[in-house]
This record gives sequence, structure tokens and C-alpha cells, in this order.
Amino acid sequence: MCIRDRYDIVLWSSPRGAPGLVGGAAPLKDYLEQGGRLFLSGQDIAYFDGGGSTLYPMPPYLNQTMSVRYQNDTAPTFHLSGLGPFAGMTLTLNGPETANNQNSSDEVSVADVHKASPLWKYDDNQGGGVGASICVPYRSLFFSFGYEAISGAETRREVLRRSLDWLMEPPRTSGLALSRLSDPTLIGLPGQTLTHTLRLRHTGYAGQPEAAAITLDGNRWATTVTPTMALLTPCEWTTLTVTVTIPTEAGVNARDTLTLTIKSSQTHEAATATLQTKTPAPILLVDDDRWYPMEAYYTSALAARQFPFDIWDTRHSQSGPIGATSPETHVLHRYPIVIWFTGYDWYGPILPNEEMRLLEYLHQGGRLLLSSQDFLYYHAEGPLAQRLGVLNWNEGQQPTTAAGVPDHPAGGDWGPVALSVPFKNWSDVVEPIPDAAPVARGQEGQPIAIAHQTHDTSNSKSLFYAFPLETLPDEARAMALEQSIGWLSPLGNSTWTIRPVTPLPPATPVMPIVDQYLSLIHISEPTRPY
Repeated sequence: MCIRDRYDIVLWSSPRGAPGLVGGAAPLKDYLEQGGRLFLSGQDIAYFDGGGSTLYPMPPYLNQTMSVRYQNDTAPTFHLSGLGPFAGMTLTLNGPETANNQNSSDEVSVADVHKASPLWKYDDNQGGGVGASICVPYRSLFFSFGYEAISGAETRREVLRRSLDWLMEPPRTSGLALSRLSDPTLIGLPGQTLTHTLRLRHTGYAGQPEAAAITLDGNRWATTVTPTMALLTPCEWTTLTVTVTIPTEAGVNARDTLTLTIKSSQTHEAATATLQTKTPAPILLVDDDRWYPMEAYYTSALAARQFPFDIWDTRHSQSGPIGATSPETHVLHRYPIVIWFTGYDWYGPILPNEEMRLLEYLHQGGRLLLSSQDFLYYHAEGPLAQRLGVLNWNEGQQPTTAAGVPDHPAGGDWGPVALSVPFKNWSDVVEPIPDAAPVARGQEGQPIAIAHQTHDTSNSKSLFYAFPLETLPDEARAMALEQSIGWLSPLGNSTWTIRPVTPLPPATPVMPIVDQYLSLIHISEPTRPY
């Protein structure tokens, strides 16, 4: 007899294992597809049944039916905040009055946003739970941590009460939902036309067709939306396109923001989405980390020094073809300065196609800062390492402290400071070629970051940090990036001289004196075209 014939709700706990390890995967899939209601909890379920371990097959019930995508085996925090049915709640795992058994709680995300929604998120903004209920005959709740480890008996009771209430809700009969198929922010050059794409869906599993009116609001740039009306039956969807033309006179880092609003004939609640279109900022920040999210360490440092920047996420922590979402060469060429960091990505810190694109960027006069503790492990003999000014390297003298080199403008007078490494420290020591120079040194004075400027027609510049810049304290990191950006900028090597002049009489107006001195200032390096 199948589970559905006997139970309206199933609560399944796997403190140390997963349903797939005990023959439960197929019965759970059958139970859900027949309209079941499932609560599933455990810190290693996504790891074993979601593809985290290559030693075990990945049964379809978790990823396909419950729409759970495995992200990471060990969440860096035991604190979570609730979403959806758990909105307003905060949880702490382990401690008194708990099973105190969490040591590797998984991080997960929603595999299909047209089927499921996130339920919990950790302090690092990664997911801790997924609920499936949209246009499916079943309802499922998945916690990527052990329910038994929630601190506080009253909190556990409230979580269970909300879980049971949500699981027993009847199928939706109405509602519209918007989801983005393109990035919420599109970046292009002045004069270009960019297209945002979204999916509009009738989220009722049963019910009547819904007519939707689609409008735009808040935009300054020329914009059109297609279509402006849609009639959808339950679970039907259609694609919306929003086309924006960037004015030819738009400057650097100019942007236009609009709101897309969907009003339904069946419900009073409107579905909305905010879309942004902009021109490139002076700096592109490439987020190429894996397993440990490090983006915030860079964005906070750049914001502290008020540097405008755009972000490109390679999404190498997510599933999909390797390198398919890396920035292409034409994207890199939009930016005078590129800052690229790889975090704890020892698996593929810089992919072969990325190496070729970065080389082309530098050959065309680009300015690159690369922070990667494992780049040389794979590419020490490659052309990019040579272009960065690396002569030799050593991975056996991992730095534990760092300090800027005051004699170099890209170094600066910061440190020495202790490195705070949240993962395995595989940082390297680098020996620069004769025309490159150290900009940071470790605890024994060993070079751990170098600067190189070519003397060919490209006049490119590069900074290579063989340790993760994110391991510096906040102020030191902000200072290091400020010095780096200053040197990489088109005026980074500028000099100025003033020739002595005969003082003018006191009665001479001030502005002619200022103009005379300014006319004697000589900028030694031409600016690179935008």
C-alpha cells in the first residue's frame, strides 16, 4: 500500500542521512505526485540526494519534484530568518533544549521558481529551505537543517504549527506571478537597445482564466512593453519583453529604473517587478568565487571609498555548463578597470576561456586586478601569469599577515595586519619579473602581490594578489583597493611639475594666477578612451 492511501501528511526526519540512502526516494516521489503533503528535514539530505556527493545517485524526488537545488555542504552560520509562511521568524540552531547535532547544515536554492519558493535564508543570504506548491497537485516543505536542532521549544512548536497549516492549505485558484528571465539590471553602451524578458504566470492550479493588464511607470528613457494585455488559463504562462533604448548622450554609469505592474481581473493584488537599465560604471567587479560567498567584502570596500562599479557573477557555484556565464571579451572592454576575485575556488579559479579573454583585454590596454590564491596552481606557466609579471611562485609559504609596500603607488602604507581566512589558506608567494614590482608583502617580507605595466603599445597595467584580498580587515582592504584603483586608473602614473615664475603684483586678480599655474601642469600619461 502506498503512503498516500494512509496519510494526509508525512513528516520525515533524516538527522544524519537521506531518504535515498534507505530506499525512500521512490515512495516519496509517488506520494507527492498523488497529491501528498510532505515535511522533510535534515542537514545532509541535499548533500546525499541532491548531488553534493558523487558517490550516490541523485534521485529525482528532491531536485525535480520538490524543486530543491543543492548549493553547499556546510553553511557558515547557525542563524536563519524565515520567508513565506515563516516570515518574521528567526532561528538559531544547536544549544540548550535541542538535539545539538548540526555540524554541516546544507545550503540550497530553488530549482524551479515556477514551482517553488524559498523558505529560510542563512545570515550569508544563502537558502536554508524550499517550499513547492505552485501549479502542482502536492505541497512539500524542505528544511536543509535538522528541525530537531531549532533552539527553544516554543519556537519549534511555532515552526511546526506554521508548517502544518501551510501544508494543509487548499490548491490556489487565482493569482499572477512575475519572474525574470533576464538579469534585473541590463548594461549597455549609449545608443544601444536592450531587452528585459520576464515570465507572467497564472499561479492557480484550478480556477478561472485571468485577464492581465500590463503597464510601465517611472521610466525616463524610451521604453515599450509587449504585450500590454494577456489572458491566461490556470498554470498557463506567457513571455513579456520590455525594450529600452539608452540615449546617445547618456554618460558613464547613467541609469534608468522602471516598474512593471500587472493588474488582474480576478484579484486585487498587483504583481510588480523593478527593472534597471544603465551604462557601464568605471569598474567591473567579477564575482568568481565558489562555495564561500565573498562578494560583500569587495562591495563594502568599494562603497566605503565611493567607487562606482558594476557586478558580474560567473555563477560557478551553480549548476550549468562550466564557463557559460563568464564575462565575454566585449563586456570586459566596456570597463577601464576590471577587479576579478576567485575566493576559495580551487577547482577552477580561472578557466581556459577566461584566461584568453583576460589576455585579450590586457592586449587592448585593459587595467586588471586579479585576487586569486590558486590561480598559479593551474596557470603558473601560462601566458596570463607571464603577462601579470610572475617569474616564480611558491605555495609552501602561506602568508598569515600582509602589509602594503609604501614605495609603490599601488601598495600604500597599510598594515601589517593579520589575514582572516575563512577557508583553507592556499595563498602563494610570487617573485616578479624585473620590470614588475611587489605591492604587498607577507610576515617574512615575501612578495604576495605584484604590479606590472607593459611597455608596448597597449600600455596595460595589472595587479596580481596571490592571496584573497577579502581576508584583509575592512579598513586595510578598502585602503588596498583605493591604492590599486588609483594606480590602475588612466592617470595612475601622472606626474606634474611647476616651473618657477616671477610673482605677480598683489593687485592682480586671483583667477589669472590660478590659470597661469594650471597651464604649467603637465600630465605625463594620456587617458585611455572610454
